[in-house]
Amino acid sequence: SYQAMLLFTALGLGLATPLVVISHMPKLSKILPKPGEWMLKFKNFMAFPMLGTALWLIWVLGLQLGVGAMFRILAVTLTLALGLWILNNFKHKRKYFFAVPTFIFSLYVAIPLFQATAQEQSSSQNSGAYYGLETETYSPEKLQDELSQGRQIYVDFTAAWCLTCQVNKRVVFSDKKVQDFFKDKNILILVADWTNRNAEIAKELEKHNRSGVPLNLVFKNSSPEANILPALLNPSIVMNAFQ
Repeated sequence: SYQAMLLFTALGLGLATPLVVISHMPKLSKILPKPGEWMLKFKNFMAFPMLGTALWLIWVLGLQLGVGAMFRILAVTLTLALGLWILNNFKHKRKYFFAVPTFIFSLYVAIPLFQATAQEQSSSQNSGAYYGLETETYSPEKLQDELSQGRQIYVDFTAAWCLTCQVNKRVVFSDKKVQDFFKDKNILILVADWTNRNAEIAKELEKHNRSGVPLNLVFKNSSPEANILPALLNPSIVMNAFQ
């Protein structure tokens, strides 16, 4: 889509511009940090953001496949690390006798992960992310049924791997004013969880010209017309959408 093209074009320009500018104005190179031991320390430090990313992805895996999958991926990580440690710290040829079984065991533990099927999350599991507010699992039929009863609806197309979605929920629904507002207005939150790819949710996203999450919709006064909220939310935006 053109949004993706614009995104990657902007990334490319951002990465290339400093190099192009410095190549045309060599004097600017004097302000760059000088090579030294700090580069090695910085390289080692950058491992921690990578480990943090791995931790987050393991959490997402747990939501998709359950705690058992989290245990398996951590066990694979442990045994792989042990095998690499053996190869790196022993010089005798027998090191392969000990290292190879750890790699085979890692593969054995990992195979069920490729055969596992995604678990469906219930609305009760989702409710914690909305700080106790009333939630239901989204479906077009459920939406129409609630609208016919005069309910005001907030639809959250979300996914565990979507950082913007998680930040939006924490910023908006942790606010006491929003919690009281939703309870006073009897607003129902319908959660369209796209953590595990879902054809029905994908079709709904396409209806609103979206290729992915986040997407937040507001239905007020029993109207079937949705008010599409911005990608980045705050309490005022959400509450004003229902006014």
